[in-house]
Amino acid sequence: MKQQIQFSSGLLTGVAAVIIAQTPAFAVTQITQVQLSSGDGGMNIVLVTSNGDRPEVFSVNRDNSFVADIINAQLSLPQGNKFRKDSPAPGIEYVEVMQVDANSVRVVIRGQKSPPRGRIIQGGGQGIILSAAIGSGEIAQARPQPNSFPPPSETAPPPSEPATPRVEPERTVAPPRETTTTQESEVLLPDSGLTGDGFPTLPGQPSPSEVPPFQPRAVAPPVGDIAVSNINPSVEVIDLSTQERIPRLVLRDAPVRDVLALLARAAGLNVAFSSGGDPAAETGPTISLDIENEPVQDVFNYVLRLSGLQANRVGNTVFVGQELPAEARNVVVRSFRLNQVTAQAAAGFLVSLGAESAIVTSQPVTQVNTVNIPGTDQAITNTETIERTVIQPLRYDPQDAPPILKGY
Repeated sequence: MKQQIQFSSGLLTGVAAVIIAQTPAFAVTQITQVQLSSGDGGMNIVLVTSNGDRPEVFSVNRDNSFVADIINAQLSLPQGNKFRKDSPAPGIEYVEVMQVDANSVRVVIRGQKSPPRGRIIQGGGQGIILSAAIGSGEIAQARPQPNSFPPPSETAPPPSEPATPRVEPERTVAPPRETTTTQESEVLLPDSGLTGDGFPTLPGQPSPSEVPPFQPRAVAPPVGDIAVSNINPSVEVIDLSTQERIPRLVLRDAPVRDVLALLARAAGLNVAFSSGGDPAAETGPTISLDIENEPVQDVFNYVLRLSGLQANRVGNTVFVGQELPAEARNVVVRSFRLNQVTAQAAAGFLVSLGAESAIVTSQPVTQVNTVNIPGTDQAITNTETIERTVIQPLRYDPQDAPPILKGY
């Protein structure tokens, strides 16, 4: 079904026609496969997405579980919309991937005694990788079990030669085996496959010199781990939750306010526009468009970027304005925990990125009061020293480009 919307000459200075048609395109990321790889210290969960898409991921620890929510994603697994694996690695009770709602997928990694130490890795080209570790956080590699490959000094004689274990020449030639307590063993002979602890290497096992594909984050002594998180530097996109497309749209010097209202109405949403109390900005800026075969959501965000307006969607209403108040904006709070750095140096670094700070200092102030004694040339001097609190604001306004932590 097609809908046709036309502008009258009283509404816009140009002529515009919008024809909206539904398309079967999906705006969410499809997760087509879940892969697990485990070791002695943890495991890796690979969520393979269609076309290598990388949606936003938010993680939190709840009780003994590491929970990661993937926004704008759907499960398209062969076994259905749920994946569960019990005891995938030592210390991990189960791993579960489920569809929370129409556009959200949740990954739950539950530990047996303590929550796993999770980390989100954007695997370029293949999807999303979640790394979880128990205890010290070391992601161990596949190693042979001592029962399967005992050391040479404890190897039982083969059944075909029952009388050979007591042959003296073999005892005199074989040197005594030295016990080592190190976790990483040296390779005795490069071509023999034997390591310093007497264990043969398995085919496909990485050698001690190779770096594992996923390393735990660095631990800086003496305070502990440094808190890290993924930050998406891309431009914020207003999600209109529509799949409508615009076959053809031509506008010349049209008010941005009316264009946004038209596009939002085509998506079934409302628009609340604020001029910020400026009468001159009541009509807003104008824009000219020549669009063909573009989604309504993309065109809506194009107009916002070109006009420099702020927008935030709450329910079925989109708030638009030159500078939205804090109550109408999508405010994100980020915490930074640093170690081995002074508070003044950390504050200066964050201010250079666009944050605002204030330094509170105490300065001693000396007050002197003098009282003359009547009839004499002497005076009584009273000296008092008090502490005065001084607040020094820290701000930085670059001229070339807006800083990344600047709040508007």
